[in-house]
Amino acid sequence: MIKIISLILCTCLFACSSLDEDKINNEISSLSHYPNCSYEILDIIKVRSGKTVSDVYYKTTSPLGLRISRAQGDKNEAILALKSEAYRIGADAIAVTEFNNDTKLISTHRSEQAVVLNNYYYTAQAIKLCKEPQHESITEIKRKPVPYLIDGTENL
Repeated sequence: MIKIISLILCTCLFACSSLDEDKINNEISSLSHYPNCSYEILDIIKVRSGKTVSDVYYKTTSPLGLRISRAQGDKNEAILALKSEAYRIGADAIAVTEFNNDTKLISTHRSEQAVVLNNYYYTAQAIKLCKEPQHESITEIKRKPVPYLIDGTENL
């Protein structure tokens, strides 16, 4: 009986978190160009996904492989954290101003084996979009591009 209740509870929690993720992803836009009107920058948001090398080596006595897998950063996790923070403060969109994928080589004390540890760092402006309608046709060429796209590539 307890196993069934636990299973139902876990399923409900997973479904609720997925709905929140979908809602946040749908409501917070990732801009490629700044709006061509008077928008408001609510805050600068910084997020990181992944743990440091010292966390991998020194924080616990669990097996190294397990510590490395728990320390790995995930780009989608960082993006969701960025959008979640923007959503929390009432923004409509984010403009990524800095991106860094920091990779470290972790030795497993075997001469043939090493593992790459990824950390993803994002800095973005949380933006409240304009309320006034944009009547004239606005092409992306007329608008200023944001420094980075959401996937971390430079926006040229």
